[in-house]
Amino acid sequence: MILLAGRDRWQIRDLESGKKKLQAALPSGEISAVAINRQGSQFAVGLNNGTVRIRDATTGQLIHSWKRHPNAVTSFVFSRSGDTLSSGSLGNRIRMWDLRRGLPINDRDIGLPKVMAMDLSENDQYLAAVGSTNLVRVLKTRETKPEQAAFQSRRAWNGQPVVAAKLLDQGTRLAVLPSKSTVELIDWADDKSTVGVSAEVIVKHSSKASISHDARFSVVVDGDRNVRVFERGTTPATQAWQIPGGAESVECAP
Repeated sequence: MILLAGRDRWQIRDLESGKKKLQAALPSGEISAVAINRQGSQFAVGLNNGTVRIRDATTGQLIHSWKRHPNAVTSFVFSRSGDTLSSGSLGNRIRMWDLRRGLPINDRDIGLPKVMAMDLSENDQYLAAVGSTNLVRVLKTRETKPEQAAFQSRRAWNGQPVVAAKLLDQGTRLAVLPSKSTVELIDWADDKSTVGVSAEVIVKHSSKASISHDARFSVVVDGDRNVRVFERGTTPATQAWQIPGGAESVECAP
């Protein structure tokens, strides 16, 4: 599945067929990021004013609302259990939330000027984060001191800014999506990589891209605010969609 959001509405589509499954309007607010949990029961919406909202994915009912970021929310990642959520913004800090109690857990500096996309490993031990550079950083989730945070760093094969990342196989492999490219696969243990294929698509903003959970597809919002889907290692796009008013954010769901 894929979760798409315009400025005031969202929709869910099947990734391979493009068929629309569900859609709804949202209350007013400039949407800047979205994510849905693995259970398909809740989704997160981030706004340009720094607000984070959690809603029921079936009814759209508001569950939690927080305003703790000083600027636009750019990225989310749910834990595999769905009990916690991490949110990133145009600043250099991420915040972790307890979704059961509706309370903040901690916040941390991850050593990037901006936090534009994130992902957690299957065991929730590692967090991959990208900013507005060609650097990918993988961190130990529970360590908050800056000197303990850096675990691995890697740069994109084509030198372009990285717009999305996905941790695979308990964090031993990493899927990276640089701008103007299909997905690159990196094996940490062997220090080997399968580079992507050049794709002449300009992502509207660094936060407007996502990688499917099997790293087979990448999905981007282009400069015209249309959604385009690429299969790893091939071009041109295999799917192209529009959302009324233009897409603002996109997220591949489990």
